Amino acid sequence: MKNIVLAAAAVAVAFAVPASAQTFAGPYVGVEIGHDGYEVKGEDVLGSGIDFDGISGNGVVGGVFAGYDLPLTSSIFVGVEAFGNLSAAKISATYAGDTYSAKARGSFGASARVGTMINDSTAVYARGGVIDTRFKLSDGVDTYANSQTGFQYGGGIETRVGSKASVRVEYIANDYNSAGIGNGVKVGNGQVRAGASFRF
Repeated sequence: MKNIVLAAAAVAVAFAVPASAQTFAGPYVGVEIGHDGYEVKGEDVLGSGIDFDGISGNGVVGGVFAGYDLPLTSSIFVGVEAFGNLSAAKISATYAGDTYSAKARGSFGASARVGTMINDSTAVYARGGVIDTRFKLSDGVDTYANSQTGFQYGGGIETRVGSKASVRVEYIANDYNSAGIGNGVKVGNGQVRAGASFRF
């Protein structure tokens, strides 16, 4: 997925419309859509010695975000951002004739980011924060909801396409294992997202 981000970033730079020579600054709101991929590993999950590895699920993720950027110099800025999104990613596995599944549903969270301009209209940035995701779980008989909090980190590239609008593409990793998901289960999540925002 990282290669997809790099390729998309190159396209964004190649087709960028130059804006005024200024850093990203002030409040903004936006929408985004992308690919949501999960991978699950577990030890002693359904009983002693019962392990699984490399179970994965994918789907579309989309949502909204809002933030505020503050320029530190003519080329460096910092910012904070809050977001909410919905995912269609699903994981399923069969054991002893029973099918177990997990569906990612809604997520919300916040992150901080720091970026640097690479030309008059384009910046690269890194981000880190927290995310809370609600999952719908099923053991083939009963269905219940479960929420997990994780750590989020990643980066991207954003290009101004006018005095107020910008587009971006980014790769984000959400680490639920480090947040203490427990029960012998390790959940990794990676997202490639493209977004557009409008600045006030």
